[in-house]
Amino acid sequence: EASQGVLLLLLLLLATLFLSTCGGSFERETSLASLPTAASAISSALLSTGLKGSHKIQHPSVTGDDAGDSDQTGSNLTSRFLHDLLLSRNWTGLDYKEGRSLLDSARHQMSKKYKIMPPISSLVKAYTNLVQNGVVKADPSFSSLLIRKSCRSWSGVLVVTLFTAPGPFSCPMDCHYCPNEVDENGTQLLPRSYLSTEPGCKRGMANNWDCVEQFRDRVSCLRNIGHKVDKIEVLVLGGTWSYYPEDYQESFIRDIYYAANTLDLALQEVRLPLGLKEEQKINEGARYKIIGITLETRPDFITRAEIRRFRKYGCTRVQVGLQHTDDSILEIINRKCTHAQGIKAIKLLKENCFKVDIHLMPDLPGASPQIDREMLEKALFDPEMDADYYKIYPTTVTPFTKIAEWYREGSYKPYADRNDGEELVELLIWFKQHIQEWKRINRIPRDIPNQSILGGNNKTNLRQIISSKMSTRGLKCRCIRCREIKNSVVDLKQAVLVERMHSSSGGLETFISFETPDLETLLGFVRLRINGNSTSNIFPELLDAVLIRELHVYGVLVPTYEDDKLSRPQHFGFGRRLMARAERLAWSNGKRKVAVISGVGVRQYYASLGYQLEGDGEFMVKHLNEQSMLDCSDEPAFSYAIE
Repeated sequence: EASQGVLLLLLLLLATLFLSTCGGSFERETSLASLPTAASAISSALLSTGLKGSHKIQHPSVTGDDAGDSDQTGSNLTSRFLHDLLLSRNWTGLDYKEGRSLLDSARHQMSKKYKIMPPISSLVKAYTNLVQNGVVKADPSFSSLLIRKSCRSWSGVLVVTLFTAPGPFSCPMDCHYCPNEVDENGTQLLPRSYLSTEPGCKRGMANNWDCVEQFRDRVSCLRNIGHKVDKIEVLVLGGTWSYYPEDYQESFIRDIYYAANTLDLALQEVRLPLGLKEEQKINEGARYKIIGITLETRPDFITRAEIRRFRKYGCTRVQVGLQHTDDSILEIINRKCTHAQGIKAIKLLKENCFKVDIHLMPDLPGASPQIDREMLEKALFDPEMDADYYKIYPTTVTPFTKIAEWYREGSYKPYADRNDGEELVELLIWFKQHIQEWKRINRIPRDIPNQSILGGNNKTNLRQIISSKMSTRGLKCRCIRCREIKNSVVDLKQAVLVERMHSSSGGLETFISFETPDLETLLGFVRLRINGNSTSNIFPELLDAVLIRELHVYGVLVPTYEDDKLSRPQHFGFGRRLMARAERLAWSNGKRKVAVISGVGVRQYYASLGYQLEGDGEFMVKHLNEQSMLDCSDEPAFSYAIE
């Protein structure tokens, strides 16, 4: 009997070693029943603590590590700490800065009583458990103060960035500014154009580029610092999307929906992923909705076939690397596509209802401050280059690039190296000073750590430097990002409706928005487009339709599964009123059909407004008549026609 006991103990130890070696992971295709009996027994005992590793399913109450709550006693103590903290005062009506100050003060007072100082992640976990168990009522004001890096959800959505795998398909092109990091054997370590030092790539590498694991890892991190998970916008980065095989593309996109649909399943409820369409259908009514997917590609790959695939995947926004408007510079950097192809790509995307995000690179080899000023002028004022979003990436010389060789030889001398980069800073101040209200600067500069910068722009906080200088001079940027309400408190009842009309890629665009009366703060908007003489005809359901390319209400993210009583822009009715105004404008222009490029997770919202899924492009469409149109009492307080 003793020997049998020792043998059983050895089996248990081996099973434990097996689990730790695998990271406690189970492949999606593996059922618990197929594992060794001892391993299954141990895994059952570990369910209450959550398992780390590949393709696990975690319950929110056991997600993440909590060093402060290593045992039940510590957990109970933290819960009592949190309970008393919550009841120590009325947290309603405080702005974020004042509220955080009062919270920190109350935490210090409470720490004297309990002789502990739980980290915010522990307080978030304790608060979630108390609310779920009915011990306390949910208090949105209090929970918002527990959020660290709160700006992550100030735009009304939660962004999750995922990376595709490295390899020969990530991008076979060889643009000379683009890093190609390889090991000593020449094996590509990362998707083309990315470096192992970049923060986003580290999560991809840690999860072996697995889509599901990257998704769960990122969501777990956001949950642990207090963010509510919903209205998820996924950015797919890594190489050039269009070069990956279609079966890889479809599998990767399917796994995005699968990861969201199964996020809260306990381990014993794990299921295999279904097909793409089945997972999309589930996500329409899932708790955690994918409200948009952004894909990244080259201008010369924006074709009719590619656009059909984009819509099949539920893609709503496309990032296009134009890099420059000067063909001679594009030739120097071996881009192998032209400015004309970029213009054609923007038009084709807009005519088919997509949002367009373009990338521009000042200070490339062959450029000068004057040449780059001309590029940025075209980007702002040429109707054929009228994008919705901009990423400005001043050229940075990095390892594993051709321009690094030129830089070392002295044949490439970035002007950012002169006078502490003052010429570059002034150029971008001009750009921000002149950008129009319907455009958003998503990023300046690219997120490359200092240790990977050999030359060119080396200011990782370049946007902050620019904003500080503009503030000192009394200058303002009017882009969407700089005017978003974020977590500010304003009187929403005083919001005014504004319309700005402008020509864009052969069509007429109207940017309809709700703003504060001084037009300084943006609450929400809709992008309406009437195509000109479109020849794309990719999706019949878009013919003779007014296109809604984007509906977005800003402010702190309010989940669809919560009844928020605070006076926040989301769920205040702005979205419905913007759609109502868009329908009236369509009607007044003689149009009797409106088509929306809807993310999969937003389809039910548009269905509640009378829209139906239609056509191969899976747009949400409404055929207008006097009875079907939404009630609209809003009239624009301001209306502009931009030449």
